[in-house]
Amino acid sequence: MMCTENKPLTNTEFKKVNNKAYDKPFEVSDRDSISIRVPTKGKFAWQFRYIFNNKAERLTLGHYPNLSLDYVRKQLSRLQGFIFDGKPLKEYGKNKKNKNILDAIH
Repeated sequence: MMCTENKPLTNTEFKKVNNKAYDKPFEVSDRDSISIRVPTKGKFAWQFRYIFNNKAERLTLGHYPNLSLDYVRKQLSRLQGFIFDGKPLKEYGKNKKNKNILDAIH
């Protein structure tokens, strides 16, 4: 797919491959614990990996293009702040009325 080298992702790369079908799901890491998960149908899901209470966690933030790469990167410090304050991010993701987790976090 994209990003065969270890370099940050770009919005241009997403536009080229968005909504295409793939043989199998895969994940591409960006930077700062952000990754994009691509299922076989090609709908990108932003994910944030972090450690909370000594346990590795993964949280889906929302989907591209609803959330741009730049927006997700800008929200990273906010997400890290919640973890630092001891707030469980997964609790915010349980409310299905929110289109994405970043809207749910105040």
